[in-house]
Amino acid sequence: MRGEEPVPPAVEAGVDVSPGPGEAPTANDLADITPELEAGLPAPIWTRGHTRIDLKAFHEELRRANLPLLFWTVAVFDVAYLAWGVFDYSLAPTRWKYFLALRVIAAALNALTVFVLYRPALRRYTWEAFWIVAFVFGGFIAPMLPQVADSYPAYVMGFSIVIFGSGLLPSWPPKWAISAVTAILGSGFLAFVLVPSNVSERRAGQPLLRGNGRGHLHCDRFVQV
Repeated sequence: MRGEEPVPPAVEAGVDVSPGPGEAPTANDLADITPELEAGLPAPIWTRGHTRIDLKAFHEELRRANLPLLFWTVAVFDVAYLAWGVFDYSLAPTRWKYFLALRVIAAALNALTVFVLYRPALRRYTWEAFWIVAFVFGGFIAPMLPQVADSYPAYVMGFSIVIFGSGLLPSWPPKWAISAVTAILGSGFLAFVLVPSNVSERRAGQPLLRGNGRGHLHCDRFVQV
C-alpha cells in the first residue's frame, strides 16, 4: 500500500531482528530486555529528599560497626560490675556473697556472648548480642533490689544506668532499644514478685533524687552498679 514502509524479508520469514547500532529499539525489543534489566536491579531503596539509602546495606553496616563497641562495653563493664562487689560488702553485708555470685555469673555470661559472637559466621549478630548483654547486666541486678532495704536508692540507680546504657550505647533501631528496656524493667518487677523483699512500700516508692530545700538536688549515698 502507498505510504507504508516495506516489511523486511527477515521479519516476514519470522526471524528475530535486533536493531542496528544507529537504529532505535522497537516496542518488541524493549519488552524482550525488560525482564533482564529488572533482574539486575539492586535491592529496594528508601528515598529521602535527594538521598537514596539502601536500608538493608545500612543496617548491615550498623551491625558490623557495633562489634568493637560490644567488645569494649563488655570488657569495661564486666570489670566494673565485679568491682562493685566491694560496695555490696558495705551496703548489704549479710547478702554480699550472694550478690557476688550473681555478678560473677552475669560477667561470665556476657564474656561468653562476646566470645561466641567473634566466630566469623556470627559476627553480624551484634544487635542480638547487645540485647543479651544489656538484659544480663540488668536482670542480675534485679534480684538484689528487694533485699537492700537500707541502700535501695543506690541499687535502683545502678539498675537505671543499665537501662539508659542499653538505649544509648548500641547503634540499633529504636524497636531493639525499646524491647531491651522493657525486658530489663520487667525483670525488676518480677524480682519483687519472686524474691522475698525487706524493702518497705514507702522506701520502694521513694524518689532517687531529693531536694535539699535550697534548690539543689542530691542522690542518696552513691551510685551502685
